Amino acid sequence: MRLQLRQQMQALKQRQTKTTAAGESAATGELKLVEAGKLIVSTNAEFPPYEYYDANEIVGIDVEIAKAIADKMGLELEVKDGAFDAIIAEVVSRQG
Repeated sequence: MRLQLRQQMQALKQRQTKTTAAGESAATGELKLVEAGKLIVSTNAEFPPYEYYDANEIVGIDVEIAKAIADKMGLELEVKDGAFDAIIAEVVSRQG
């Protein structure tokens, strides 16, 4: 599992140096939104107090931090729950 995670992280780093659809390099620090107006956060909501379900809503410290970042950026926060092993692959697949 560590090797797979390491390979997925390397793939993500390689994508960060490619040119984005807007023509800006991700290495410049420019933000590339997958969906306009949204900050999408992927997590594995099984680790209270960091992230967990309260009824049908994902809550916790990490969600509060992500919400503060989204608010500061003027974006809507969307939190997606998924299996930990799949999170990196999901992020990489949405970059291209």
